[in-house]
Amino acid sequence: FTYQPLYGPAGPTDEVLGIVCIAVDVTEQVLARQKVQQLNEELAAINEELHAANEEYQSANLRLSDAQHQLHQLNEELEGRVELRTEEVQQALAEAEHQRGQARMQQELLGQILGRVPAIIVTFSGPQHRFAFFNDRFQSLAGGRATLGEIAAEQLSEMTTQGLLPLLEGVYASGQPLLTTETPVELAQEPGR
Repeated sequence: FTYQPLYGPAGPTDEVLGIVCIAVDVTEQVLARQKVQQLNEELAAINEELHAANEEYQSANLRLSDAQHQLHQLNEELEGRVELRTEEVQQALAEAEHQRGQARMQQELLGQILGRVPAIIVTFSGPQHRFAFFNDRFQSLAGGRATLGEIAAEQLSEMTTQGLLPLLEGVYASGQPLLTTETPVELAQEPGR
């Protein structure tokens, strides 16, 4: 509201004839200003939340970047270790293969030497006493019935009937050598004889 005095013809020096009241309805302006103020407050709250979310995002992004960096470093370290271990395994495999080759050559050489010895030579392996090696003289004495890797008592039944099997079992169980002299052993030259 605006209140203005209304003077007579002489102006402000004249008498006051009345009061002019001018009223302007500013309800819409006040409501609009209040709405703007409310929106500004909401916007400020949203900006604060957005700022906090951005800080959290940047912090999380920094942590993620740091974690990715650490993961990358760990991955490189693990790859290095795997590469080193792979090289070590390959070297060990090459060395083992070399040693197997050497052992094979030595075994073949030993087999050749023992095969030419003028005595009868036979070796067994495991608790079932499988043929591991025999020379030609033994194979001739056994009538050609011995087969490498097979159970001796199944191929030469006379080992059981002549008491040789308990001797083998005793040596295998004790790990101690057994020396006998002039022990008679009869081996059939042909199966069933």
